[in-house]
Amino acid sequence: MASFSRAAGGAKIADPWRNGAIGLKAISFALIGVVNTAVDYSVFLLARAVVKRIPAGVALFTALSDRCACSSPDTLLQPI
Repeated sequence: MASFSRAAGGAKIADPWRNGAIGLKAISFALIGVVNTAVDYSVFLLARAVVKRIPAGVALFTALSDRCACSSPDTLLQPI
């Protein structure tokens, strides 16, 4: 059975950090998140533009606003 020492465990974590592997992974993860957010937001904006141009989409939001009595369809589709 292999024994585990605290110093050896700390070295296993510290060595990749010093070599830049963990920092590179963190930067890669952050950039993927930024790109994902940009894609999601652009798809949302495109979908909102399409829904506003189709009468059935506007009718859907009209029915939604009537059902929940929260606001008018204009405020539901209002640009941010």
